Amino acid sequence: MQAVSERIAISLFRRTELEHTQTLDNVTEKEAKRPTRTFAENVAGVRTAVVFPFAPDLDTAPMLLGQFDMRLEGEDYFLEFAAGLMLPSNFDDGGNSASVGGLVGQLGASYYLTHTSVSPYVGAGVSPRLLFGDYSGAGLTVGGQIGVMFMRQASTRIYVEGRVDQNVLPLSTSYYDDYDIETGEYTDGDDVFPTEISIAVGIGW
Repeated sequence: MQAVSERIAISLFRRTELEHTQTLDNVTEKEAKRPTRTFAENVAGVRTAVVFPFAPDLDTAPMLLGQFDMRLEGEDYFLEFAAGLMLPSNFDDGGNSASVGGLVGQLGASYYLTHTSVSPYVGAGVSPRLLFGDYSGAGLTVGGQIGVMFMRQASTRIYVEGRVDQNVLPLSTSYYDDYDIETGEYTDGDDVFPTEISIAVGIGW
């Protein structure tokens, strides 16, 4: 308190800002520390989403996504690492629409548009995946997201976001196989590049 009082008095007398009154004798412990070069906070939790895939000539069903989500948060941005399972949602429709499941990861970065307790954000990233079902293969998407983070000042965070992903690697489809009249056999259909729109809700601690 003695050092702080002295600096306040000097600041008022000189009519200057408080940080300009710092000397070796009155610097506070917090000011003397070097600024940290690590992230301000690690937010780990779970993320769930409903994914709506779209592809030409392919009747697709929504998919359910569950992931472990890690966010390394700085003052105005965060980096995101996620991994989990994608499951089909059309168990009872008799196979009338294409569905897939598999392992899905996510790597991305987002920027907070405000520095407030409730902060909207925009971001982009990639999603490697290994899919099985009516279309399958090792895939990769690139996409962007927009969301809102709630309670940034608290240890528990809740967020909602919308995301659009475009598959950039071909996925083999068996949903619409081609029939070869000459051989009388079915052959694999064309490769597809589905576009995915997802709505997600997450919680982190």
